Amino acid sequence: MLAQAATAKRRAPASPAQPSAAPIPAGAKVTQLKGPAATLATYMEQSLTIPTATSFRTLPVNVLEARRSELNASIKAAGRPEKISFTHVIAYALVRAAEEMPAIAASFRRDENGLPLRVESGVHLGLAVDTERKDGTRFLVVPVIKAAGRSTSRISARRTKISW
Repeated sequence: MLAQAATAKRRAPASPAQPSAAPIPAGAKVTQLKGPAATLATYMEQSLTIPTATSFRTLPVNVLEARRSELNASIKAAGRPEKISFTHVIAYALVRAAEEMPAIAASFRRDENGLPLRVESGVHLGLAVDTERKDGTRFLVVPVIKAAGRSTSRISARRTKISW
C-alpha cells in the first residue's frame, strides 16, 4: 500500500498550474523515463520554482576570430559577397554539438497519466532577432531552422512581442 502511494506521488505532475505542453511533433521519438531518470526529471521540474541567477563571462575568442577570418577570405576569393559572422560560427557549433550528443536536444513532458517522457524531435535552431518598428516599438523575431543539421532545413519565423 505504501509503495502504491509513493508511485502515485511520483507520477503526479510537480505543479498542477503548469501550462499544457505543445503537441508532440510527428516523427518524434518518445521514451518513457524510469528509475533514476524519472526521479531526476521530477527534481528538475521542482527546480523551476527556485529563482535563478545569471552570470556573464569574458572569454578570449582568438581561435574563433581566426577561423571566421579564414572562412571570409575563402568566400571573398570565390567572388561571393557573403560574410560569416560570429553568430554563424557559434550556431554551426551548437548544431554540431546537438547532433553529436542528441540528449541535449531532447525535451521533457508528462503523459496523460503523469508519467515522465523524453521527446527527441530532432535539432531545431532558433535565434532571437531584436527588431524595431517604424513607430519605435520593439519586438523579437525568432527564425527557426527546422532539422538544422540537414542541408534541406526549412526556416520559419515566430514573432514575440517584447517591451522595454
